[in-house]
Amino acid sequence: MSQVTAVPGVGPFNNATSMTPIQQVLAVTPSDVNAATSLPGGTPRGFFVNGAGSITGVDGGGNTFVLTIPATSVGTIFWIAVAWIKATGTTATGINACY
Repeated sequence: MSQVTAVPGVGPFNNATSMTPIQQVLAVTPSDVNAATSLPGGTPRGFFVNGAGSITGVDGGGNTFVLTIPATSVGTIFWIAVAWIKATGTTATGINACY
């Protein structure tokens, strides 16, 4: 499992004009049982949180990761196509998936 600390504004999606607008935002319910339960709309383009903490997720390749989101990054969209957000290890609150 890899540990990542979120740094807003860093990565391939810095230029918002190169992206199409988000069409839908759905609340995420982290789940250790079922990926479809945690992400009801399937794999999102990204996500944001309303409360700082950690997110334990699984990427499209099946790799588990932990993303630590500090209070200064609350509300920032993280352009990570997460396949599953797990309940165990997730302490961030108000997680929303962007489609």
